[in-house]
Amino acid sequence: MQVTLQLPSHLDEVRAIEFIAHLFEQTNAEHIILDFTPLQFVRPLGTLLLASELRRFFSTLSRSFTGKGIDIIGCPAHSYLAHIGFFKGIGLPFGKQPGQATGSSTYMPIRVLTRAELENSSRYNDPRFDDLSERAKLGNSIQSEAMRLAALVTGDPRPRINIQIAYCLREIIRNVFEHGQIDQCIVYAQRMLSGHVEAAIVDRGCGIFASLSEKHRLPSETSALEAAIRPGVSGTALDESGDEWSNSGFGLYVLSEVGKRLGSFVLCSGSSVLRAEDGNAFTASLPHKLAGTSVGLRFRQLKSSKFDEYVKEIIASGEAIAAQSGRKVKASKSTQLSSIP
Repeated sequence: MQVTLQLPSHLDEVRAIEFIAHLFEQTNAEHIILDFTPLQFVRPLGTLLLASELRRFFSTLSRSFTGKGIDIIGCPAHSYLAHIGFFKGIGLPFGKQPGQATGSSTYMPIRVLTRAELENSSRYNDPRFDDLSERAKLGNSIQSEAMRLAALVTGDPRPRINIQIAYCLREIIRNVFEHGQIDQCIVYAQRMLSGHVEAAIVDRGCGIFASLSEKHRLPSETSALEAAIRPGVSGTALDESGDEWSNSGFGLYVLSEVGKRLGSFVLCSGSSVLRAEDGNAFTASLPHKLAGTSVGLRFRQLKSSKFDEYVKEIIASGEAIAAQSGRKVKASKSTQLSSIP
């Protein structure tokens, strides 16, 4: 049986998940036609969620698919998806491969980050790095990726402005490799004409509930998401290892607080979603059980100095909350750096 599914006109995370749920209901379809004709606007988290779940659906089930209505010349949204690597990333022969586009100060194209590539970065071919541990190589490579992403998020190339938000992004990426039981994730970010910035990180690992359940007793996926954005819950206390790459569990907390104050933050895992905006955080059930963990951040652009102040204030507040809750953790050394020129 052949089934045609129309993409939504606006590909945000809500509509993407609704489409994905409908896709996974097609249990009797042998061939699926993905009709992109209606699609006119895309956003990072919705785009990555769709790409990840399409790959999962068609790689694990004996079904074929084709694309329809893709106009990479006449439709700006289709042209953009082709440029950033979306179509070839899901197996359709249009545009560039993920990571092929160089990006700019206003966007980072879809990039697939793998453990092997990060650990074997060409920068470490120099004999000077022979004594560097695999853990340090991975940490340094992820830090470089996170700083690149942070510069786009803040709109400022100066490391001293980006180091703290880069730490948060780095911690999320490292969680994929250290706790997600998988060796890759995908990232994508865009600065919109409206002045908003959006960034997304998606993986197909074990998910937050399974990851946090190794150390905490949690009754549900929803409670796991709520716990994950509390400072110090998802990481390893610094006094257990204390090195530069310690994971202090502040990344999701800081990004969720940025979302609350400046825009929105979305955390999806399994069949639950947590959204933080307008000063509050709330959870809901999803119509489809997603693989792994997905993180999306959207906020209005601030002057870089103001953004830096926001992050410092959030970190200080988080350390106080963690201390009051009996968690002896501080944001890691990388989070607190503020003297870099």
